Amino acid sequence: MVSTNKSELILKGLLSIYPIGHDFERKELYTLSNEFTFHKVERGFQLWAEGLDQDNLYFIVSGACGEYLRHDRDESLIRFYQQDKFAFSEDILIYSVPSETRCVTLTESVIASIPKKTLLNETLHKIVGAKLLSILINLSMTEYRNTTYEMLQSSGTSRLKAAISQSPNLLNIIPRKELADYLGLSRASLFRALKSFGHE
Repeated sequence: MVSTNKSELILKGLLSIYPIGHDFERKELYTLSNEFTFHKVERGFQLWAEGLDQDNLYFIVSGACGEYLRHDRDESLIRFYQQDKFAFSEDILIYSVPSETRCVTLTESVIASIPKKTLLNETLHKIVGAKLLSILINLSMTEYRNTTYEMLQSSGTSRLKAAISQSPNLLNIIPRKELADYLGLSRASLFRALKSFGHE
């Protein structure tokens, strides 16, 4: 694992989601961005999982990650994190309980991480860290709700088309079975949709 510092990438990511209300907030976000540690990791690296006590906030600098929910003896892909997106386990980061999901890199990736305690450190304005956590929770819930709504309202072909449009490299990253589960399709329906798009 190789570490480096590229805080300007983090600052850009923070400013894209954090509405600045006071001058000190921009300064604090800049300070916060310098606290992230960058790591170059191989495919299969786990950001969090049951038994990994890593209450970190992650930023995907490059590459992609998948979050999987465990059930019985199997698991399903429930979220897909791409470049320039924040990723975290609500269970660990917010509620301090063991996570029911695991998150793993799907490609060789560069990720940046910061511990929860640093977000709420006395050296920073606590209001900034608390506000950022609130923003991240709302974004996560909104994204999940919108994804669920889209799944219910649109056809499988439309969902697949939207997914490929948002992530052109998706088909090279996620196995077909996982992609079918993620989109709420049978594998037969997925292959028919892919064939209609000329991908199979």
